[in-house]
Amino acid sequence: MRSINVIQAHYRGWVERKRLWNACRELASKARAMRQRIEDARRQVQDHLKLGNKTKAGIEVLLMDPSISKSIKAVESLEIATRLSKECAQCITELGAVPRLYMLLSSCTRSLPELKLAKQSLQTLNNFAIYKDKFRQDLSQMPIAAETLAEFIESKRDDDQEAVFLAIKLLRFICEDAFNAAEIAGIQSVKGSHTPFERLNRTITMMEKKAPKATPLANNNGKTAATATYYAKCIKSLKMLTRTIGDSK
Repeated sequence: MRSINVIQAHYRGWVERKRLWNACRELASKARAMRQRIEDARRQVQDHLKLGNKTKAGIEVLLMDPSISKSIKAVESLEIATRLSKECAQCITELGAVPRLYMLLSSCTRSLPELKLAKQSLQTLNNFAIYKDKFRQDLSQMPIAAETLAEFIESKRDDDQEAVFLAIKLLRFICEDAFNAAEIAGIQSVKGSHTPFERLNRTITMMEKKAPKATPLANNNGKTAATATYYAKCIKSLKMLTRTIGDSK
């Protein structure tokens, strides 16, 4: 009988030790998971603060420093911020950076640094579309938005294909709102200058006249074929855009 009691006592002790061991392992696992969550949260806060600080610094440079090299770095920061954070995008609109980005486009020449700056500015402006309607009206600053984009598309159509498509994409996003499309259609000529709607139609006409013909010979020439493809896509996109604006009259 005594032997049985001893065995039972040992068994009960073993069961209790196993229960405590399992409980300790579970607590240790929970503690590790909690530490990981705390570390992840701390890292996210730090990343957000870094992104926010870079955004504010970029806006300050953009608004205060006319240097092309510094503006390029500033807009690079804003492009990242608008792509990754809605809060940073909100900050950029509230601090008045959107009109400044349009000004960079309107003053862009054909020099490579300024074209690079223009492309980055357009990508930054397009990033606001990630958040759907939230920033559409911030982008739709009339008449500056329509005039700047239409003029850029017309004057830079042969200088930077990617930038031109970004400009068309942005204008199409703005015109998804019927009120904006109607407002663009209603912009009047000032001192004989072309309206945005007229510029877009002029661009279509000029590109149709200049577009390379898609012939078998052209297909053997990579550059000619690529140019023909670009012209075709650009003309198609512009016709869709002008149709949207024209239908809103």
